[in-house]
Amino acid sequence: MENKPTNHQWTTAVGVKAENKADGKEKRLSLHSIRFQTWIYFFLLAVVVLFGLWAFQLLFFKASYRSMKKQEVERLGESVMNHYPGKVGSVEYEDFVRETASHNGLNIIVFHVHETYEGCAASEVEFSAEYVGGLPDKNLIHSNDVRIIDGWESFYTDVKQYDKVIYSKTSKHNTTYLVYGSRLDNNGVYLYMTTPMEALDSTVAIMNDQLIVATLLCLVVSIVVSFFISDRITKPIAEFSRTAKKLGAGDYSVRFTGNGYTEIDTLAETLNYATDEIGKTEQLRRDFLANVSHDLRTPLTMVKAYAEMIRDISGSDAVKRTQHSQVIIDEADRLTGLVNDILNLSKLQAGTETLAYGAVDMHALVKTIVERFDVYTTRDGYMFDIVSDGNCEVYGDSRKLEQVMYNLVGNALNYTGENRTVRIECKRQEDKVRVSVRDYGKGIEPEELEKVWERYYRANQHKRTVVGSGLGLSIVKSILSAHGAPYGVSSKVGEGTEFWFELNAMNAASGETKEKADEKPHKGKSE
Repeated sequence: MENKPTNHQWTTAVGVKAENKADGKEKRLSLHSIRFQTWIYFFLLAVVVLFGLWAFQLLFFKASYRSMKKQEVERLGESVMNHYPGKVGSVEYEDFVRETASHNGLNIIVFHVHETYEGCAASEVEFSAEYVGGLPDKNLIHSNDVRIIDGWESFYTDVKQYDKVIYSKTSKHNTTYLVYGSRLDNNGVYLYMTTPMEALDSTVAIMNDQLIVATLLCLVVSIVVSFFISDRITKPIAEFSRTAKKLGAGDYSVRFTGNGYTEIDTLAETLNYATDEIGKTEQLRRDFLANVSHDLRTPLTMVKAYAEMIRDISGSDAVKRTQHSQVIIDEADRLTGLVNDILNLSKLQAGTETLAYGAVDMHALVKTIVERFDVYTTRDGYMFDIVSDGNCEVYGDSRKLEQVMYNLVGNALNYTGENRTVRIECKRQEDKVRVSVRDYGKGIEPEELEKVWERYYRANQHKRTVVGSGLGLSIVKSILSAHGAPYGVSSKVGEGTEFWFELNAMNAASGETKEKADEKPHKGKSE
C-alpha cells in the first residue's frame, strides 16, 4: 500500500521548501543587502579620498608650492625692510640679516647705488654692498662689484621703476631661483634677495612612490575596516530578522538584543516591548475565548437541560414548568448580558461611540443603581452604605456613567464576602466630584492591582456569588478613559478593595465645567 504523507509531514515539507526558497532569494539579493551596501559606501569613500590626494599631488602641488614660496619670500623681504636702520654699520641689523638668510636658505644683499650723473646707465653706477647674508662670492662683495647681483641691469632698472619686484630666474646651470627686490629709502638703498626653488620633479617623484604605497595600504585597511563596521551594524539587524521569524511563528519568549549602538539598542527595547505586548494580547485572546466559551456553555447547557425537562417531565406540572421556564429565562438574560457587554466593550475600545455630555446628578444616579440591587438586600441580606453630601452634579454621559456605577456595585457584591456590605461615597472636592465603591472582602494582592482592569481577569479566582460576564471593569476603564476621568483602585489584603474615579463638577451658576470636556484621557492608576 502506498504511504501518503500526513498533514504534519506535508506542512513541514512546504515550510522547508518555503524557507529554502526564502534563503535562495536572500542570496540572490545579497548585493542589495545593507551589509554589502555599507561596505561599498565605506570603500568608495576611501577611494574618493585617495583620488583627491592624487589629484592634489599631480595637478596642484607644483603651483601650490610656488605660490607658498613666493608668499614666504615676500614676507621675509618685508621683515628685512622693516628692520632697516637707515644707516650703514649697524651690528644688530647685520646679525639680523645673516640670521634671516641662514635660517631660510636665502642670499640677502642690502646695497647702496650712486649715479655718477643723472640718467647714467646701470653699468656706470657706483655700487657698494652694505649688509650681506648668505654665501655670495667674497671677492665680489669686497670689491663692490655689481656682478654680485645676477642680471644686474634688468634688476636695477625694474626695482628703480617699480620699487618692488619678484620673479623667478633660471641660471646658466639650469638652476631656478626666486628673486626679490625692493627700494629701502629714497637715498639709493635697495634690497636684493634670492632663494633657490627646490628640485620639484625629483621631490614629486619620491612623493608619488610613497603615495602609491600609502594608497595600496589605505585600500586594504579601508576594505577590512569597512567590512568590520558593516558587519557590526548589520549583524543585529540580521539577528532581529531571525528573531522576528520566531515571533511570527508564535514564540513570544524571544528577546531582541542590541549591540551597543544607541539606535540599535533603542530598537531592541521597542521590539521587546512590542513582543511583550503581543504576548499579553495573545494570552488575553486565549483567556477571552476560553472564558467566553465557558460562560456561553454553562447557560446554553442549562437552557437545553431545562427545556428537555419541560418536554419530558414538567410539561403537565404548572408549578415545575414555571420554575423550569424561569431558569431558561434567567439563563437567556445572562447570555444577553454577556453579548451586550462584549459589544459595548468592543465599541468603546474601537472609539465608535460618541459620548452625549450633559449634567449628571451622581447622588441620584447612585440611589437608582442601589434600588436595582434591592433584590439582594431582601433575599440575601446585602447592605448598601451610601455616603453623599448631595452636591454631586458632574459633566458627563449619564447612560455611560450609569453603566460604570452598575458594574462597580455589581463587582463589589461579588467580592464583599461575609460582611455583605458595600459602601458607596459621592463627595464634592473643589471642582471635582469623587465617587468610590468599597467592598469588605479578602482584598487584592499588590502585584495584581493593575491587572484588575483587564478583560476576564478575576483576582485570586474567587468563586463569585453574583454571575457576571467578567468584562465589567474593562468597560468601566474604557468609559472613564473616554471621559478623561482619573480612576484607580486601592486594596488591603483581608480588609477589602475600593474603586474610585473623579469627574469634573458642574458650575452651579453657569451650568458649565471649569475644565474642557475634550481633555486628554488619564491612565488608570492604583493608590
